[in-house]
Amino acid sequence: MKALVATGYMPLDQIAIAEVPTPAPGPGQVLIKVEAAELNPLDLALITGAVKDMYPADHPLVVGMDAAGTVAGVGGGCFGARFPFENAVQAVVDFAGKHIRGKVVITTS
Repeated sequence: MKALVATGYMPLDQIAIAEVPTPAPGPGQVLIKVEAAELNPLDLALITGAVKDMYPADHPLVVGMDAAGTVAGVGGGCFGARFPFENAVQAVVDFAGKHIRGKVVITTS
C-alpha cells in the first residue's frame, strides 16, 4: 500500500509517499480502508522531531493518527455486529510509531 513516510526527523517538505506492507488486523484490532485522513499538530511535531524527547519515533515512520473510512477486516476478539464490513468508521490511533497515513489503518477495537 502507499503511505506517507518519514525516514528520519526532517523538515515537513521532505516526507514522501512510499510503498509499505499492507497490515493485517491482529486480536482486538480493526482494519480500515482509509477514505480521508489528516495530519494533526502532533503528527507534524513527530516528523520534525520537536517532541522526540517525549515521543521518540521508530523510523521509517508512517505518519498520521486521524482517519475515516470503512471496515475492511477484523481481528480475533472483535464482534462482527459491532464492526460489520464496509461500515463507515472514524479512527484516532495511538502515536507509538504505528500510524495510519496510508490506504488502510489498524486500530484497536
